Amino acid sequence: MVILPLVKAQEVYVGSYEVGMNEEFLVPVYVKAPKEIVGVFVTLKFDPNVVSVLNVSLNKSYECKQGCIWFKNVSSDSVRFVIIDKNGKGE
Repeated sequence: MVILPLVKAQEVYVGSYEVGMNEEFLVPVYVKAPKEIVGVFVTLKFDPNVVSVLNVSLNKSYECKQGCIWFKNVSSDSVRFVIIDKNGKGE
């Protein structure tokens, strides 16, 4: 059995964007946390009358390798993603 300590991220943020009606765009979500991270759980709420989310993916700044799992859930008014890295390396 592996017990992973729970540590709160210091900061989760997105940028500010201005786009045209029905324009698709990419919004990076940044998580500022210690390098030796074992897990991240983020829920982002939004107004579905203004924004609709098509997908969530990891970019190259965080590689989820062997020993790492990630889960995403996109609903009509929120996005939730979880990353658990039992190696605690965040590589």
